Amino acid sequence: MEKIGKQKMSTIMDSRTGCNLVKEIDPRDLEEKRRRYRERQLHQACMDLVKTYTGKCPQLQWMIHVPNGEYRTKATAAKLKRMGVKPGVPDLICPKGCGRWRGVAIEIKVRGARLRKEQAEWMQTLAAEGWLTATVTSTKEMEECLEIYRRGQATKEVCD
Repeated sequence: MEKIGKQKMSTIMDSRTGCNLVKEIDPRDLEEKRRRYRERQLHQACMDLVKTYTGKCPQLQWMIHVPNGEYRTKATAAKLKRMGVKPGVPDLICPKGCGRWRGVAIEIKVRGARLRKEQAEWMQTLAAEGWLTATVTSTKEMEECLEIYRRGQATKEVCD
C-alpha cells in the first residue's frame, strides 16, 4: 500500500485478468472498519459472559441482541423500517425482571465512542420505566452490570 497525498492506494490483483487494480482507500473508512471490528469482538465477549451468568440468573436466558447496527442496502433498510425497526434501540435487551429491575438494556461501545441522540433517548426512557440501563466499554463493566442486575440492587456509576 502506498500513500498518495492524504489518500492511501491499495493494489489488488484481478484474478480473472492478472492485471493490477488500484483502489483508493479513505483513512476514515479504515478507522471506522477497525472500530466496528473492535465493537463486534467486545459484543461477542459480552454475550459469552451473559451465557455464563445464565446459571446464576435464569432471567438472562431471555437476553437478545437487537440487530440494528449492521450494513444494509437501501432497499433492505426501507423494508425493515416499514416493519418497525427503530434507530437507537440498545444492543442487548432482556425483558425479564430481576429484583428491583423490570429488565436490562445494554449498549456496547468501544472506548471513546459516544451514544447517539436516539440511543440516549432509548436508555433514558427504559431507565424511567424501571429498567437497568448500561453503556459498557469492557467485559469488566459488563460483568459488573450483570452482577447488579442479578442481585436486583441499585446501580453503580458504570450502569448510569
